[in-house]
Amino acid sequence: MGIDSKIMKAVNILPGEKVHVLNYNNGERLETYVIEEKAGSGKFILYGPASIKGKTGDKLCILAYTFVAVEDARNIKPSVVILNKDNRIKHIHI
Repeated sequence: MGIDSKIMKAVNILPGEKVHVLNYNNGERLETYVIEEKAGSGKFILYGPASIKGKTGDKLCILAYTFVAVEDARNIKPSVVILNKDNRIKHIHI
């Protein structure tokens, strides 16, 4: 899946990182990896077989995870980016 690199940086997603993609429009869920798209492009692109799981304009939720020791888990704070209709950052919650 291609993601605008500016948005990737805002939530610390790395190129090649595994993500879950949830599609609110059709209920599809898939696992894939991230490919960096041009910063500021607003692009979220499903490539290859994943491309049949959504279409342009679908509302997505993208989840990335990390594995940590149990004793460190309480210190992890999720990063959430809310985008506007043009895929520009509206709010960042860290």
